[in-house]
Amino acid sequence: MAITDHELDTGVSIGTQDLTGVTDIDPEEAEILGHAVTYTVGDFEVPREWLMERMDDMGLPDFMKFRQPTDKRAYNRVRDRLVDVDNDYDAISTKVDGKTHEARVTTKKVDNETFQIDVDVLYEAADNEEATHGDWRNTTIGHVRYVRDDGGVVTTPSIGDESDLWSVWETYAAKVHEAKKYYKTVHLGKEFQKLMGRVVKHWTEGVKIRSAGAVYFVPARHAETMEALGTLFAEIDEKFKDTGSTLEVQTIPVISDEQRQKMVAEKAETELEARVEAAIETVEEEIEDADADADEDKLVEDLVTVFEDELDEIDDFAAEYNALLEAELSIRDVIADRKGDVVPDVEEVIEEVGF
Repeated sequence: MAITDHELDTGVSIGTQDLTGVTDIDPEEAEILGHAVTYTVGDFEVPREWLMERMDDMGLPDFMKFRQPTDKRAYNRVRDRLVDVDNDYDAISTKVDGKTHEARVTTKKVDNETFQIDVDVLYEAADNEEATHGDWRNTTIGHVRYVRDDGGVVTTPSIGDESDLWSVWETYAAKVHEAKKYYKTVHLGKEFQKLMGRVVKHWTEGVKIRSAGAVYFVPARHAETMEALGTLFAEIDEKFKDTGSTLEVQTIPVISDEQRQKMVAEKAETELEARVEAAIETVEEEIEDADADADEDKLVEDLVTVFEDELDEIDDFAAEYNALLEAELSIRDVIADRKGDVVPDVEEVIEEVGF
């Protein structure tokens, strides 16, 4: 299912204290056009069970909830997060030839279903006459492979049990299996980053109003959802995030006056043009990539269906802002401006759709 298949439909509930902080207009008389929204995410891990319960409690729609992590996704997370994600290695100490050495454990992707575990051991000049300031020596101690048939992982050592690094291998082989189970039960910060991108760009028909440091305008009818997300992010920040920037969703009311209506209308028009342009580019790319012996009529027929579906979604966006702002956003006008620049096959698709 495409991310644009869903649309949030919520009421509006804004306290007057929010209004008094940004305007001198009487809160009782002010009409809210929408909200300027910013968000900060970062890296963290949240237990799935807790998250699903809180999203239920807050009345967030089911389509907004994350799917249960698959075995392959859990494996990918083990590969990417087995060692310290901030440094890309774990700093350890290990004995080699009876002497304690500083060491680093790292991982390296071999292919989509395999990664290796390496240990870099630091030998000081006293251990190696050729090393002036110390010498890092690398050893691959084993490999981790994802098993597509059953979703499990296999850990295979590259050293024997007589090696000084065998205990390191045993430790990390065990961590692999523990982490695989763990990463099926949590959700990561980057999933929330994608969630908010879908919220502000698609599910609420938001438009970007500031390119540097993203600020989005979201129509007022989605206020309850944005408020719930703000509460959810604050709870996650308090319970599960220890470092980095504060996890938050900030919303600032946008008063419905002539100046702000004009600003939002201009941004919505820019967004409309960008969406139509992207839809036309999709048609152009499909025609360019088509096989030379492809049935041209069938290709055009298929592309008409794709293009029509995309324009239907864009038309919903235009309708949202035309109703909100009493504007006159028009897909037809944008297509008419662009039509003269396309090749005949693309023009045929555009004509067939009839927007």
